[in-house]
Amino acid sequence: MEFIARQPILTRERSVYAYELLFRSGIQNSCEGINLDQASASMFVTSFMIGLHRLTGRHRAFINCPKDFLLQNYVSLFPRDLVVVELLETMEPDKDVVEACR
Repeated sequence: MEFIARQPILTRERSVYAYELLFRSGIQNSCEGINLDQASASMFVTSFMIGLHRLTGRHRAFINCPKDFLLQNYVSLFPRDLVVVELLETMEPDKDVVEACR
């Protein structure tokens, strides 16, 4: 069974600014022993299918984006005003990645 964790990102005043949406492979609060690219891709697709408004209400969603999703421009399926794309720390900032971010 797979889950989506919703972690609030707060302002200095402690009000919700956004939510980071994270893949979870079970009820434990972790994503251990799983390929990070696959986990991010699964969370990305699930977020799209469920709908961001159901997951975040009126707030933005921060979503980890695997390199393939970035290069294939799948991020454009989400509204720019609702999604902040996070690049995985394992992603090499090569020429293609930099261009896709532009």
